[in-house]
Amino acid sequence: MAGSLAALLLLPMWYLLSLPYSVGMKRSHAILPDVLWLTSLQLTAGSILLAGAICCGLVLPSSARLVPHAKMLMCSSLLLLGGTLCTNISLVTISVSFTHLIKTLEPLFSVVIMYFWNGSVPNLTAMLAIFATIFGIVIATISHRQTTGRETGLDMGILIAIFSNLFLQLRNVVNKKLMASPAPTPPLPAKQEIVSAPLVDSLGCGRARGRPNKKLNLKI
Repeated sequence: MAGSLAALLLLPMWYLLSLPYSVGMKRSHAILPDVLWLTSLQLTAGSILLAGAICCGLVLPSSARLVPHAKMLMCSSLLLLGGTLCTNISLVTISVSFTHLIKTLEPLFSVVIMYFWNGSVPNLTAMLAIFATIFGIVIATISHRQTTGRETGLDMGILIAIFSNLFLQLRNVVNKKLMASPAPTPPLPAKQEIVSAPLVDSLGCGRARGRPNKKLNLKI
């Protein structure tokens, strides 16, 4: 129940915060035309904030969880970079409202990725909602093309926004798997294994009926 309430609060907050971010990115492009530089500054600011949160004790990274999943974390970081860069390029290529309209296709990408990931299929209600979203985006694209014309980079902006959906939804799947992965159990020290082995043997583990326990031959 608490998780559902948190999701209901966080989702509208995410949409409310993404709109001023998009408008700010659109205006920042007039000051710094290079989108790659804008994306680099954005990710650098996020890294500085994360370092500050770690120094203040708000975030406590655990090496026991980070080291075994280093490859997946690197994959998630690269997908974040690709998705953010494509989003920023689409924001400066087409309008902010139309970029967010294309971003509403994210559930479609989530369904396709999860189907190829683990074979899961959404229910009928979710499928109807996705088809309704696709139909609305097609109608809006046709109308937008008629009003802006073909020489405005519309096709390239739509394609880049679609790639942004793909990268970010792949990252969400990877992050979901990372959050669901249990922390690895550290191995027992050698001395503790030597002490616990006779204890297990004395409790009768591995004892066959009518046969005495065999002594453990421990070699160090």
